[in-house]
Amino acid sequence: MDDKVKNCILDFISNIKMPEYEEIFSTDIVMWAVKSAYGNAKRTMQGISCFSEEKDAALDEIGEGILEYFTVLEPATSQEEFDVLHEKLCNTWTKHFNDKLIGAYGKAQKIVNMTFKYLFCIDFGKKKYEKWFFFCHMTLDSYTLDWIRQNRFIFTENKVKVPKSLTWSKLEAEKYKVLASDAILGVKNTEILCKYTALEAEFLIWDASIIYKVSKDYQKLRNKYENRSYLNVSKAVSAESIDDYILNM
Repeated sequence: MDDKVKNCILDFISNIKMPEYEEIFSTDIVMWAVKSAYGNAKRTMQGISCFSEEKDAALDEIGEGILEYFTVLEPATSQEEFDVLHEKLCNTWTKHFNDKLIGAYGKAQKIVNMTFKYLFCIDFGKKKYEKWFFFCHMTLDSYTLDWIRQNRFIFTENKVKVPKSLTWSKLEAEKYKVLASDAILGVKNTEILCKYTALEAEFLIWDASIIYKVSKDYQKLRNKYENRSYLNVSKAVSAESIDDYILNM
């Protein structure tokens, strides 16, 4: 792993509250990761408060399955083997909800994949469980989906379109599997990413996608106001407040 990805991982870690621990993968640590991952997906779950028992049961069961993977089972030796485990964990979420939107596979993958991502951060630098993470999926969210949209026709023969209207939170199982496979192939078949696992590449892609989007939005803003000399967009970037910007316009 090179410094480029290490820096992205360290930046991600710096923005989360890491728990104190003695044993790397205890029940408490795994459940911290599961609940943190749920927190990332929760904003798309309107009405989840009506399903608190189902939610708690699903999260506990996901935690038990992931803890078993790290403490009882041997690491997956192929992508296919890991995918079986991943699907089982995702179905653990979906089976607990009659509400198809809250129980959507897209929300399940966010919880499962982000749990692995948080646990990867716990193990980062120790590499005690490096083999267990090797076949992990890339979390699908708005930023990683943007990367897939831009590159999928280059690195895969799959011609299923990924419209901008497609949201990760509403993904169905089969659609997710296609996109997850595309992401893994994309990492393997892209020269700048092929030395990373999909999970490692996610840290880099996620940061790069955010900066890329911000830069494009900034350029659109500049283009929009380029003929209005009194609105200096560059000065707005360096301003400490709206009043500071007005003062220096």
